[in-house]
Amino acid sequence: GQLVEAADDDGERTEAAFYEGTRRLGAGDVAGARELFQSVLESGMVSFYEYAMAQELLSALPSAEGTVAEQ
Repeated sequence: GQLVEAADDDGERTEAAFYEGTRRLGAGDVAGARELFQSVLESGMVSFYEYAMAQELLSALPSAEGTVAEQ
C-alpha cells in the first residue's frame, strides 16, 4: 500500500507493514495480512510494539487449511 511505499527506513517500513496488514485483515484479505505480518517478524525489530502484535495476530489467524495456528 501507499503507507509501505512512503516509509523511509526499516523502522517505518516495519510499522507500515503492520498497519497495512491490519487494514487488509479488516478488509478480509487474510493471506495478504499474513504476508505483511510475517514481514514485520522478518524485520527483526523486536523492540517495536508492532513486532509483538504481529506475533499475536499471526498466531490467531487461521492457517492455510482454515484452522487457527497452534501456539
